[in-house]
Amino acid sequence: MYWSSTTEGMRGKSVRDNTCWFQVCLLGGGKVKITDYKGDHLSMDEAGERKAIKLISGTKSPHSEFELKYKNDKLFFQAFNGMLLCRIWYGGDHNTIEAMTVSDDYHCLFDRIGADV
Repeated sequence: MYWSSTTEGMRGKSVRDNTCWFQVCLLGGGKVKITDYKGDHLSMDEAGERKAIKLISGTKSPHSEFELKYKNDKLFFQAFNGMLLCRIWYGGDHNTIEAMTVSDDYHCLFDRIGADV
């Protein structure tokens, strides 16, 4: 499933009611800081159902190469070449986690990297 890529979404505004945007800040060593649309730090405990996230397989695209894992109530992320945003969607029979790679000219590429958490 793909969503429209917009700068509004990049600023954290949901493109649909049950979609949440989170900016993923690379910290080095494969770790990240995840913030909500207001820039506040978001822990996995505060994220409620998101604690159910298990292991998300990695994926590659022309603009990114990354691996996203769930471990010890935190998301660990390795990424190269670009700014990445992570979005968690609730609804239907399963939850979906996607990552968005944003190039310098704000053309966006979505990669589905997990479901059924």
